[in-house]
Amino acid sequence: MLCAVFHRADLRMADLRGTDLSTANLVEARLTGALASEHTRWPADFDRMAAGVVDTDDPGPEPSPLLQPPWMTWQAAAAIRSLTKTRRQDCGDRDPPDRRHSSSAAS
Repeated sequence: MLCAVFHRADLRMADLRGTDLSTANLVEARLTGALASEHTRWPADFDRMAAGVVDTDDPGPEPSPLLQPPWMTWQAAAAIRSLTKTRRQDCGDRDPPDRRHSSSAAS
């Protein structure tokens, strides 16, 4: 069984909503103001109220970013595929030569 070690970790004000900490070592961890929800799982003997954890609602799944970086859009992926296809056609649909084979053939 895997166990996360947060011994003396500073988790103050951390957003722990939905986190599974059931096997975590939280000895001397600082959790004052950390957010937890009904989906957060704690070790059996852990007193989250004594640690200063704040219970709050779980916001649900994270929304997708409003503006994605250009390299993450499907249009960018299509453009890359198109460029690769064009370059292969320009090269006569040949793969670039393998340098290892050409250097060993010369020797």
